[in-house]
Amino acid sequence: MQLRYFIALCGLVIAIAAAIPYPTPPTPSPPSTPEFDFAISVSPSEIECLSRFDVVNGMVTVSAQSINSTQPVSLTLSGLPGATVYSFEPETGVPPFTSKLRIEPRYSGWEPTPVSIYILVITGSGGGRTHSTTLTLTIKLAAESA
Repeated sequence: MQLRYFIALCGLVIAIAAAIPYPTPPTPSPPSTPEFDFAISVSPSEIECLSRFDVVNGMVTVSAQSINSTQPVSLTLSGLPGATVYSFEPETGVPPFTSKLRIEPRYSGWEPTPVSIYILVITGSGGGRTHSTTLTLTIKLAAESA
């Protein structure tokens, strides 16, 4: 008789143990991929035009700041005087890349680009990120540089 109670008691314990919910161990999450990021710089950081019609060049470097460097970055320039034009070659790239910046002062109507110092802002945008750097452009007459 005691054996029956013992077997019944064991069955009851097993049934209760099976009915108790146990927490499932957490599923490990995959390693996170670092967010896309980049840095931007210009060389030289100061450029001088010896006349109002000089063409000057600089190099813009866009470097990767993350392993996940698959997003293109587009370059723009602001702060130019009057009819001065610029171009980047290339204008867009995937970091790391280097772009040649060309700045060309021109006439605006009958007036040439004014002699002055200009602080230009080079901006790179891509992958939801925006970074900038500055470039000082000095336009002066050749006689002033002597």
